Amino acid sequence: MTVNSNKISALAVEKLQRERRAANIPQRTIANELGVSRQTVNQKFGGGDVLLDSGVLVL
Repeated sequence: MTVNSNKISALAVEKLQRERRAANIPQRTIANELGVSRQTVNQKFGGGDVLLDSGVLVL
């Protein structure tokens, strides 16, 4: 990925996180629906370096 696509990916992941919070959906609910641990959801959307394709894989 290029620097620009990394920035776009980071912005998209941030928007997903804001939307999740605005809808008042806990990470545990998302994790249960996806069949993954809450820690996995937290890792993917916890503010670290997350690529959009990693976020899409979780979603």
